[in-house]
Amino acid sequence: MTVLDRVDGSRDVGRVATSQRPSTIGEAVTATTRDFGRLLEKELELARIELRQEAAAAGKSAAMLAVGATVLAMGVLILLLAAAWGLAEAIPLWAALAIVGVVTVAVGAVVALAGRRRLTQIEPVPQTIETIKEDAQWARQQVS
Repeated sequence: MTVLDRVDGSRDVGRVATSQRPSTIGEAVTATTRDFGRLLEKELELARIELRQEAAAAGKSAAMLAVGATVLAMGVLILLLAAAWGLAEAIPLWAALAIVGVVTVAVGAVVALAGRRRLTQIEPVPQTIETIKEDAQWARQQVS
């Protein structure tokens, strides 16, 4: 299966038939340039399709994440208040609230930094990048 097969279902676009071999070097260069241009157009089309699909999936995931995070935040707030209230039985209320608050901020900072680190490792269009590398190698072979 080629990149072109994945984009529009065609199987013969971009392939040179044996009966259509160019007879001169000029025709060969022209044909290679034309084919490479078509190939780049298809690669860009594939990249647009991949980005559109990824954006739609990311939007749905973000909405689910926002709802889940809101409910989770309310639950955690109630648990933190319960922890401070329980701790207030042994020490003054202000100290119990301060301790619970500091621990909560520390945990939140660690989780946020880990999430930021993971976001920087996301590669948006790995399939297109790989096929572009393959296409460049193919073009170098056609020229030589």
